[in-house]
Amino acid sequence: MPTKARKCSVALVAAVQSAASGQPGDRIHWAMVNSLTHRLTVDPNKVGQHLRPKPPRGSLNQYRTPSYAKEEFVSHASPSEVVRDFCANFGPTYDDAIVMFKRLIHSNVSWQSITTIDHPVESLDAMLENLHRARETMGAERFRVDIHHIQDSGDVVLLHRTDNVMDKDGKLIHALDMMSMFRVKYGKICWSREYFFDSRSFAVDWENY
Repeated sequence: MPTKARKCSVALVAAVQSAASGQPGDRIHWAMVNSLTHRLTVDPNKVGQHLRPKPPRGSLNQYRTPSYAKEEFVSHASPSEVVRDFCANFGPTYDDAIVMFKRLIHSNVSWQSITTIDHPVESLDAMLENLHRARETMGAERFRVDIHHIQDSGDVVLLHRTDNVMDKDGKLIHALDMMSMFRVKYGKICWSREYFFDSRSFAVDWENY
């Protein structure tokens, strides 16, 4: 075996043994394993391809993807059906939106938007607080979501929509044209990212958000 490949193999074996021991640094070691095995498998003679290990249960996979317990979910609707339900029932009133959030949003949701830069949303409670701030800051009392395009792939849904935010009298405060991505597991939204076409006017009203 070439010297370089032999050195990589020695380091690889050490990393595997350390990761398998379950020490606190196992995630770091598994990152080393992935890096080293990649270097070996891209070698023209495929040296070390048989050395690629399987991470111990609950190690790297759990670190990369949050765990969403199935018993927390109550619906078997498809991801796109859940997102359509989210849009249809985001309003018309503030209280209606709260009811929908509690029904369709996972307790450990991760939600990123222009409104969450200073107030990260990593739970349903944080998301409800986010909506409450919109009510207090902007006077947001009524909502309507218009769907323009929707497409799903597995548990991910891509959506082009307009969020209409209104005051208590139904006067339009903002019409927010955006693209958004949702991840739906067992009937609840557990992850979302929103991308605005023009966030400048929105940011002005929310500068103290």
